[in-house]
Amino acid sequence: MEQLTGLEFTDLLKQNPEKALEWIYKNYYELLCQRVNIIINDAKSAEDIVQDVIFELWKKKDQIQIKNSPLPYLKTACRNRALNFLRDKDPRTEEDTVLQDFETKDTGITEILEASEVEKKIKASLDRLPEKCRLVFIMSRYEEMTYNEIAAKLEISVKTVENQISKALSLLRADIFSNKD
Repeated sequence: MEQLTGLEFTDLLKQNPEKALEWIYKNYYELLCQRVNIIINDAKSAEDIVQDVIFELWKKKDQIQIKNSPLPYLKTACRNRALNFLRDKDPRTEEDTVLQDFETKDTGITEILEASEVEKKIKASLDRLPEKCRLVFIMSRYEEMTYNEIAAKLEISVKTVENQISKALSLLRADIFSNKD
């Protein structure tokens, strides 16, 4: 397919959305994925973000009006979605820092207990978490799933995932640092 102006693309999107999306994938998908990957440094999530942008474009096909080339519109939409992805991922980064601080803090635990005893205490604390908290925490920390992946898999909001992780960390900290076995 030849290059399209924004108005030609807008018309194609309204009249034949499947052909318009095919045109985007053929002409811009790879470029958009590369640009998003530069921002977030995660190729799989970059593809997801570009696909989300294209899906949103399809959903809004009747309202959208692109006057210039579709590429700047798509680049901007992808950049904004990538920045939102990083913003949404930020709470996890903060909590990982808390966990790293927790692991490196001079609390005397590592001097008092053997590594296997610490591991047993952590596992026991995990077992005492409420089921939903434990599941979300394990998916995040042990299965290394993103908050968005967890939310999609469990059919809950990303905010709920964030809340469950915060709750789990708080309960784990309290349980692990208490004197009970």
